[in-house]
Amino acid sequence: MKKTNLWKRSISGIMAAGIVFLAACGGEGEGDAEKGTVKTDTSQTKFTVMGGMSALSGGYEDNAVLNQMQENAGINIEWITMSDSLAEQVNIRIGTDDLPDAFQAVGFSNYDLSNYGKDGTFIDLTPYLTEEYMPNLAKILEEHPEIRSAITMNDGGIYGLPAAEQMGTAGIGADKDYSIYSVPQFSMINKAWLDDLGLSVPTTLDELHTVFKGLSGCLQSLCRGEKIIFRRRFCCD
Repeated sequence: MKKTNLWKRSISGIMAAGIVFLAACGGEGEGDAEKGTVKTDTSQTKFTVMGGMSALSGGYEDNAVLNQMQENAGINIEWITMSDSLAEQVNIRIGTDDLPDAFQAVGFSNYDLSNYGKDGTFIDLTPYLTEEYMPNLAKILEEHPEIRSAITMNDGGIYGLPAAEQMGTAGIGADKDYSIYSVPQFSMINKAWLDDLGLSVPTTLDELHTVFKGLSGCLQSLCRGEKIIFRRRFCCD
């Protein structure tokens, strides 16, 4: 396996910000860093990340947000993405020790993470999940111990970082948290659109019909070539 200096502090910050969710590869690449300790060598600035991506996606190379974050962190990421035969390619990479610096969203099971963590293929990320290296993710795991429990393997190691989202009223600062998943077949509407149309959140079918008419009128005006200006980004601005 190639020698790599993994987990530069800036990379950890990117992942904790929710941009990239990785299960890092280690093995011999951990160098002089013992299991459960932080690797202090931060000389590496170029990284390779392998993962799956929809054939319809525009790719990561031209993603302005990711590119700006790389520039800010002083690093460069080479993205190896594919939409077909991903599992096969991942297995080949692992089986031949031709490993990238990290895998992203390739569908590893807990069994995979546990086994590859045990044999040293994956790095134990536990010592990096601190306020110093990953303040955002560390805070989330502190507030939600059930998440930490879910990503911790039987040996106590954490070999992959989760992708998650909070779908409930707590995310907007409400006193009580009501999960949208408690309502089967729930519907959502962008309130910014309603504000721009001068409408309230619909609570009846008649009010919902009024909202649909407002949105329909906007789209019809757009089709006629009329310029419509909204305070926020809208479906037809």
